[in-house]
Amino acid sequence: MTTLAPPVPALAAVLGTTGLVCLVLAVVVWQGRRFSAAAPALTVLLLATSWWDLAYAATWAAAPAPSVHFWLDLTYVGVLVVPVALLVFAVRFSARDAWLTGPVIAALSVEPVVVGLLLFTDGAHGLFFGPDRSDSVELIRTGGPVFWLNVAYSYLLVLVATVVLVLRFTRAHGVFRRQAATVLVGISVPWLANILLVASSATLAADPTPFAFSISAAAFAFALVRFRLLTVLPVARHAVLDHIPDGVLVLDPQDRVTDANAAAVGMLGLPDPLPSGAPLVQVCAVPGLLFLVSDPVGAGGDVSLSAAPPLVVDVSISPLDDGRGRRIGRVVVLRDVTARRQLEHDLEEQARTDPLTGLANRRAFSERGVRAIERVRRRPTPLSVVILDVDDLKPVNDRFGHAAGDAVLLRVAETLARSCRTVDVVARIGGDEFALLLPGADLTQAWEVVRRIQQELIAPAAGPGEGGQIRVSAGIAALPVGREPTDLEELVRSADRALYEAKRADRGGIRVSSAPRAQPR
Repeated sequence: MTTLAPPVPALAAVLGTTGLVCLVLAVVVWQGRRFSAAAPALTVLLLATSWWDLAYAATWAAAPAPSVHFWLDLTYVGVLVVPVALLVFAVRFSARDAWLTGPVIAALSVEPVVVGLLLFTDGAHGLFFGPDRSDSVELIRTGGPVFWLNVAYSYLLVLVATVVLVLRFTRAHGVFRRQAATVLVGISVPWLANILLVASSATLAADPTPFAFSISAAAFAFALVRFRLLTVLPVARHAVLDHIPDGVLVLDPQDRVTDANAAAVGMLGLPDPLPSGAPLVQVCAVPGLLFLVSDPVGAGGDVSLSAAPPLVVDVSISPLDDGRGRRIGRVVVLRDVTARRQLEHDLEEQARTDPLTGLANRRAFSERGVRAIERVRRRPTPLSVVILDVDDLKPVNDRFGHAAGDAVLLRVAETLARSCRTVDVVARIGGDEFALLLPGADLTQAWEVVRRIQQELIAPAAGPGEGGQIRVSAGIAALPVGREPTDLEELVRSADRALYEAKRADRGGIRVSSAPRAQPR
């Protein structure tokens, strides 16, 4: 048995302790592997770091060995595995699993295996350490071509892992951003250690790299405990947000977009990929949404995103805080309510529409009439109300059936609608009663409208009844210009009284009621 040099117990103790800590952490992380795709890679990284620490500790403890370089050579098992495991962990943590295809994993595995074989057979060819290997435990300052190629390759993998984690940090938010920041702190330690190594190569005896990766492991452990690294990972964001139908936008306090799921990108026509940190006003061209977001109350509401095909979303805005009461942004959720709003509109229309004729019903007539009265109060103009009643509808129902009676009502409704202007309101307000609201029409004009309707209805037409003729009686109440309008119901009652007089006097007649006086207010 031979040893390289006198032992350094303090250094060996520190390395042994950090190696054991990494080993314990590897066991803990492996137990949580079912929660995250990154757990296996982190486990391998911790095991490789533990191996590196313990083998290096044995070297500085001058532990008995079968050959001079036995323990130092064993450190390379960890040295070769750590960069690969670190890169895989960074990719998994950043939810870029698509990069890690089978061929990529195989390619990453080739270099450690080949270099390891060349290392342990170096005595036969001298490609790794070169022909003049020192018997010192100090840093290896010279080496063969394979040694330097492995150094360059290892630095490249660590550099790529660092870039991947930096990109993850720039696009993360909330707990994910704090996770990424902790991991970045961990991966920065090996870089600092190697800068120290290069700057102090003339005086530094021990390699600080295993210490650096042990500190990295401690940083990952902190993330594990503090931010639940393995149970709350970015993969959850993709598994949930990108698979829900609701659009989700995450804004920072300056209303810059820090995240958006696939549904939000599609609904709002956002650029894909979305520029991280871009102001919402620069990437979104929906004025309604921008107005709701800029509203200090932040109550949300409906926004129409397109007309053809129609797309209406319900926008809800919720504040985000960091758990300490400090506002860190807002979450904007866009829920497609097009079908619901259309159903509500249809139900509302049904509530205001006569199911048989498709005309307005009494409720819709009253609502439109109240608005017409208010316009007359603001700008005096004539206003007339006509109530029409279909004469002798009951005999038609009794003789030919209700289907025939419905046909009569439909013909009356079509005639009324065709004879009136688009500004007029035509309504069926009872079984055989119809009403007309004629804004801007005085008594003479209303009378002419009624006479035209009556003449068209008494013209011969195919259908049941008296030779296909239909007679209607009518009562008219007109509000002259300058007369202070009363309420709509009084105007309707006046027209109804006139209708009663018309029916009592002669079927198919027209009567006019004097305009009702306004009640004192």
